[in-house]
Amino acid sequence: MKKLIDTKRMAEDLSDWYLASKRNLPWRKTRDPYQIWVSEIMAQQTRISALIPYYQRFMKKFPTVQDLAQADIENVLTLWAGLGYYSRAHNLHKAAQTLVNDYGGYFPRELKNIRSLPGIGEYTAGAIASISFGQREPAVDGNVKRVYARLMLDDSEVASGDMKRNATEFVARLMPHAQPAVLTQALMELGALICTPKSPDCNICPLGENCQAKVAGKQLELPKKKVSAKKREQKKTVLLVKNDSGDILLKKRSEKLLHGMYQYVLLDGHLEDGGCRGELVNMGLEPLEVNGIKGYSHVFTHLVWDMRGYRCRVKGNSLDEARMDYRFYSEEEKDRLAIPTAFIWVEKESKEHK
Repeated sequence: MKKLIDTKRMAEDLSDWYLASKRNLPWRKTRDPYQIWVSEIMAQQTRISALIPYYQRFMKKFPTVQDLAQADIENVLTLWAGLGYYSRAHNLHKAAQTLVNDYGGYFPRELKNIRSLPGIGEYTAGAIASISFGQREPAVDGNVKRVYARLMLDDSEVASGDMKRNATEFVARLMPHAQPAVLTQALMELGALICTPKSPDCNICPLGENCQAKVAGKQLELPKKKVSAKKREQKKTVLLVKNDSGDILLKKRSEKLLHGMYQYVLLDGHLEDGGCRGELVNMGLEPLEVNGIKGYSHVFTHLVWDMRGYRCRVKGNSLDEARMDYRFYSEEEKDRLAIPTAFIWVEKESKEHK
């Protein structure tokens, strides 16, 4: 790693900038590790502006770790619906139960014990330890790696072990010169607001005079990204099936992907309306209407669902015994279920095509 220039001044300038310019975010009004933890998990793969209402609803429903531990996972998933990456919600629930059962409802202060909780990696553990407990533990996420790579002109591939080690060492060298809680959040904030991936605002950066990428004119080249593998694509057909009473046919997923969430009728491949009618008959239903609606593509981490949609009306409620994993829910019941983003489009498009 290239030699750091005046780490004391860098840490002080960064801290001063943060204290004067930080956003007014709800979890910044507390040092409660439970609230810090929830905010950090929600912030993974989610824009801050989008997660704030989710965070506020979550905290109102589950104000303490005990409340979360005692909750039914379906209630947790219902509040999470729309945020995506639902394994985060499952792990929050499991970790809350571990905290209650093994730690009396308190967060452990030791980094290794924080790290051992379900769903908590090195970054989240470092964030909790530094922000909540004032420990000099680096928290290195994508924002921090980007700030570091540009400051120090490090052309290591962003997901490499070298980049992680170098960025961690960089933050560790800043830590003695600032309050850990302030420094950790300042680095995150700098990456989120100024040292952004595509349009860094170098003219107002508090560390601009120390940025080697700025001097070299290489801000947009760093950090170096790995060429992403093409995501696997699967063709799906989604049926929004209602009976004469307006009840909706849904199933609770047992699959690992979107586990515990609810789906409409989901079929493999792109089916025409005749094929959809045949599938409904196979389920023991009598199709009255099958109307196509606009499709939708949903991107998961390593997978894309290319979906075709149909709005269907059927007679009665009877289902074949082999398909009793599905059942009809009233609109009121449906509104209490956790339906993931991958399926929310179906009803919206159905209403627009009536």
